[in-house]
Amino acid sequence: MLFLRSTLPASVIFLLPCCLFSSAKAQPERAPVVITVVDENNAAVPGASVAIEEPGKADARLTTDFNGRATWVPQGTAAFTVQVEKPGFYATNASENSPDARELRIVLNHEQMVVQQVNVAASVPGIDPEQISDTFTMAVPEIINIPYPTSRDIRNLLPFYPGVVQDASGQIHVAGSEAWATLDTLDGFDIRSPVSGVLAMRVSADAVRSINQETTRYPVEFGRSTGGVVAFYTGMGDNKFRFNATDFIPSWHQVNGLRFDKFVPRFTFSGPLMRNHAWFFDGLELEYDHVYIKELPAGADTNDLTRGSNLFRTQVNVTPRNIISSGLLFNDYHSPYDGLSSLVPQESTTKRDTIAWLPYLRDQHSFANGALLDGGIGVIRFRDGYEPHGSRPYQVTPELSQGSYFENAVNHSQRIDSNAALYMPPRQWLGRHDLKTGIDVDHIGFDQAVTRAPVNYLREDRSLLRRSTFLPVSPFERHNVEAGAYVQDRWAPRTGALIEPGLRFDWDEIIRRPLFSPRIAAVLTPSRHKDTKLSAGIGVYYEHTQLEYLERALAGVRNDTYYLPDGVTPAGPMQQTTFTDESSQLREA
Repeated sequence: MLFLRSTLPASVIFLLPCCLFSSAKAQPERAPVVITVVDENNAAVPGASVAIEEPGKADARLTTDFNGRATWVPQGTAAFTVQVEKPGFYATNASENSPDARELRIVLNHEQMVVQQVNVAASVPGIDPEQISDTFTMAVPEIINIPYPTSRDIRNLLPFYPGVVQDASGQIHVAGSEAWATLDTLDGFDIRSPVSGVLAMRVSADAVRSINQETTRYPVEFGRSTGGVVAFYTGMGDNKFRFNATDFIPSWHQVNGLRFDKFVPRFTFSGPLMRNHAWFFDGLELEYDHVYIKELPAGADTNDLTRGSNLFRTQVNVTPRNIISSGLLFNDYHSPYDGLSSLVPQESTTKRDTIAWLPYLRDQHSFANGALLDGGIGVIRFRDGYEPHGSRPYQVTPELSQGSYFENAVNHSQRIDSNAALYMPPRQWLGRHDLKTGIDVDHIGFDQAVTRAPVNYLREDRSLLRRSTFLPVSPFERHNVEAGAYVQDRWAPRTGALIEPGLRFDWDEIIRRPLFSPRIAAVLTPSRHKDTKLSAGIGVYYEHTQLEYLERALAGVRNDTYYLPDGVTPAGPMQQTTFTDESSQLREA
């Protein structure tokens, strides 16, 4: 808090001039040329690198803003050449022969998986002088060509980022953080579990167009997360119908004879709904696994697991200034003997079913003065349930489990995610300023119904060591509301220098304390060393409130009784374990 008190006044003083300049207007010496870069669906392409060659003049290098625009003042009247690049797109060249032209529109096409021969060149990655955060991006070529294990799970590609580690459960840890401390988004919406905070939704690897990872100096628009950001962006159709199929041939393996292993086909289909106005994209993945455990008895040694996901997206250009996009991601998982292994026989597993879905809608509107309003809403919902096989007493021995699993549970969780951002028109005041302000409001809910049977822990000689019993628990629920607002400026006082100050405010229903997060970062590219970039930043980052920790206080009471070696005589009084939370004592981290 001492750091917050000392940093906040400085940040406010720094941000105040950025708000005062909003009425000031640029006064160029000559009529400028406005270069607008859009993709094949007429959507703006921000952050594209624009190189302009004018005969007899020094080359000019610009970067498009949030509206896909870059403004340039010609030094002469001769024709000029423009080259536009951005990772994940094919590079494009354009020539302008009319000295009186003041607008130039360039289409930058996304890299695609294509079967026909085309003469194109991908944008060459290099140092981006306007990239402040520590960002790494993988586009279609990396997603397709990197030979990562089990390619049906896009999470297995992420460890190829520097500083990213994957644990045994498949969860991702960025820069040494916990999995729940990383913000995972899909097309701008949070896809983490509303309760545990880990990456829980799956999407077909063939449906992902690019993945951005930011580990430090990321802006205030990314709220309460301390471990970084992993952002997935999915594909969209164009004016051509495209179809792709992957891994549609089943696999077999040799274990006690030739056995069926798995069938994991993936399909994508995209194209126009109305040429030049509306498009669609569908990415489907299916998985059927025949799990065989040779150490188990015949007839009780298999588990037939099925899993699938489907992403359906549309984009409609209602007007040239208004773009509406929507999506529906659906996940399904079914495992009759979940957790089957050589130490867990069929009777001790559970029948597990998980269903999740995420419908979302986003509207982007650009105004005549250059402002852009981007807003969206999405609802992510999980239904997870498991039940034991039979009602035999559950026993844990030093070698394996026996009997029917002790717990039967059904839980539902949901997050309503709404966000909006307003990008103000670029202004000139001691340099160029791009001001952005936004809000986000989430409602999180969780409920669970659970019943538990006693658990017996046995010694090597099969005598009773401990017995755990559980008091009945009524169905319970927990809710939270999170709200945040931010303002951020990108100030370019001169070519090769960029400063990004920002201030964020957060509040939630559980902590009930205002949290202010001032941040500032800068990047400098020396004029004589174009291949060198210096970056620095400092800021306050808070973590979101973990419902998983709080719901443990509602999960009931466990009573443990320990027994002497005879397995009958209690070794002492019954021990009781319970979890409590003191909401008034909770503090932000």
